[in-house]
Amino acid sequence: MILWGGLLFLVEYLSQKSLPFRNTFDGKPSLIIRNGKIDFEELKHNRMNINQLQSLLRQSEVFLYRK
Repeated sequence: MILWGGLLFLVEYLSQKSLPFRNTFDGKPSLIIRNGKIDFEELKHNRMNINQLQSLLRQSEVFLYRK
């Protein structure tokens, strides 16, 4: 248990201090909305649909209006 806890602490500490380490373990963020437009290819890449995106935006108190 101590070994596992120490390993978790070490990974968390290194991911906060090192950008390359963070990108390796946490991955790179995806921009789904660019310049106010939805990037549908990025949605597809992240295996999301428009309803899931709208739900996440509502949880963040951002509302999406479609024309």
